[in-house]
Amino acid sequence: YFQQTDIPMEKVKLDMEDRKNLYLILKEGINNIAKHAEATKASLEVSEKNQKIIFTLTDNGVGFEIDQKTEGNGLRNFKERAEESNFELKIESDAGKGTILSICLSH
Repeated sequence: YFQQTDIPMEKVKLDMEDRKNLYLILKEGINNIAKHAEATKASLEVSEKNQKIIFTLTDNGVGFEIDQKTEGNGLRNFKERAEESNFELKIESDAGKGTILSICLSH
């Protein structure tokens, strides 16, 4: 499921590296849903709020406990890519409750 609200995408200016980081974060998020989440539903929503574009990837899968001590390469890669491109990254998940990955871009 994909939903995009009326967003002036031409206002979103991303250089090549930022586009790559956004793509790789979303690609890995979708890959994680397919490989690990055991989800029956997943969605990607693109919206605008307070002059920011927000990409929200959500699933209804098994979720996981976000624990800094056992953080794997995937979460570390998400955070490093987001920091490199100055994206605001938020990951919400609890065991049995699915996962929400949000990436916020200023425009």
